[in-house]
Amino acid sequence: MLNSIERLGRNRRGVFHSAAGQDIGQGKAPIDDLFGVAGESGVPTLGIGDGGNEIGMGAIEDAVRRSVAFGDHCACGCGDGIVAAVATDVVVTGGTSNWAAYAIADRLVCAAGRPDLLHSADDEERLLRFGVGLGLVNGLQASVDPDVDGIPLAGHRAVADLLAIAARRSGG
Repeated sequence: MLNSIERLGRNRRGVFHSAAGQDIGQGKAPIDDLFGVAGESGVPTLGIGDGGNEIGMGAIEDAVRRSVAFGDHCACGCGDGIVAAVATDVVVTGGTSNWAAYAIADRLVCAAGRPDLLHSADDEERLLRFGVGLGLVNGLQASVDPDVDGIPLAGHRAVADLLAIAARRSGG
């Protein structure tokens, strides 16, 4: 299986966009091509995203074009919207891509009988602070901080705890 989490995909015109509709493709590798090859080869694919501009969102293109800011008309002038053209077999969306990925991972570790591997609030903070140390940019604010998509670190800690509680209660 080929998975993508929060990885930008190109629109039908070949442009990578930010959620704000800007062309941010310089230096981006077109790994969305791998998903096309995987699909043609029968390899299952999964795309996780939150804004419509990520690999996989081509599977729900009409919904993104109707419902997401810049989904149908971007701000860069390429003549298309931000929706990524590449579809995946399975698309998972979340308030943030991170949360959707954590929910899947938490459910899988419980199903495997390993609740000790659940993603905790402390894990979340370590990961986000590690990203700050690497200089990773918080996309919405264009800043280097432990927030994600405009949501403060405390919110992400709380969601990590909530997801772990839900996974434990699901009967893994």
